[in-house]
Amino acid sequence: MPTSKHRVKNFSYPCKGAVDLVAHTEAWKEFTFTSGPWVSGFEFPGGTLQVWASSVAEGRRVISFALSLGGWSSGEIESGQWFSKQVANQDYGRPGTCRLKRNRNGWEVTMRIGRNGPPVQATAEFLP
Repeated sequence: MPTSKHRVKNFSYPCKGAVDLVAHTEAWKEFTFTSGPWVSGFEFPGGTLQVWASSVAEGRRVISFALSLGGWSSGEIESGQWFSKQVANQDYGRPGTCRLKRNRNGWEVTMRIGRNGPPVQATAEFLP
């Protein structure tokens, strides 16, 4: 069975208070991380975040970056619990460099107002 050279993974995280979608897009544009067989996660009162990463430390780096963008204070984060596990199945946790995807309308960063709101995307005309 042929495999795709590119895989799309979605990563979501909760934001506290007002969110500036353009600022989030600008921050994620330059951010990269290495995917791999480690599922790293964080559970706290704001929700649960999970990412596939090359190591536990790499997963924590991605999640910490998202939490800082989301406006969560270190005190709020301290009440959370980190978790991780390594997956041996080769169909999951493929190694590679992850970065923000760009399409013809702009960068693929979206936000929702509330849990069930429609996604809003920062498109090229809104970016500096």
